[in-house]
Amino acid sequence: TGVPRRTLCGVENLVRVVRAPEGAAPGPPVLVLIWTLDRSGFLAAHGSLLASVEALAASSTRRRVVLRVLEVQFEALISGTPLGAFYGARGRDLGTYDRFNRVNALRLAIVRRYGGMYADLDIFFARDPTHLDDFFALQTLNTNRESLNVNSCPFALRAPAHPFTDEAMADFIANYNG
Repeated sequence: TGVPRRTLCGVENLVRVVRAPEGAAPGPPVLVLIWTLDRSGFLAAHGSLLASVEALAASSTRRRVVLRVLEVQFEALISGTPLGAFYGARGRDLGTYDRFNRVNALRLAIVRRYGGMYADLDIFFARDPTHLDDFFALQTLNTNRESLNVNSCPFALRAPAHPFTDEAMADFIANYNG
């Protein structure tokens, strides 16, 4: 599955910080989707840990958190996006770092298709991010201090098909170096 057990602590952190505002009704559940290339392998390796996080969610928050593990259907998710044509033109090969490049492409495609928030499993939130509108978190300046490193940073585009995702996909294609 390729996911070290320690990275699921980001999901536990999210469960701990998601709260309804003091005195407010709990609000709709927070759906946390964990996308993986091998769902059955992921569940075999991490099923009991996910069950403990779900139990924590049920006992410690006033807002329900629902965890789902889904298997990525890469071609279906990028179909109809700028990445679909790019991927097809490359003969379905994304180079030496194919798996990493697919993940980079998928984070954009998933949020484009469904809307919502993206964060790696090892991201920690100091506060509940679910009330925020669209946002982008920036990680750091690169080593030459000329550009920002935004790869793997959390972002939210609440509405599906947000125009920024197509712009980001075009940038991914223009700057792709396999």
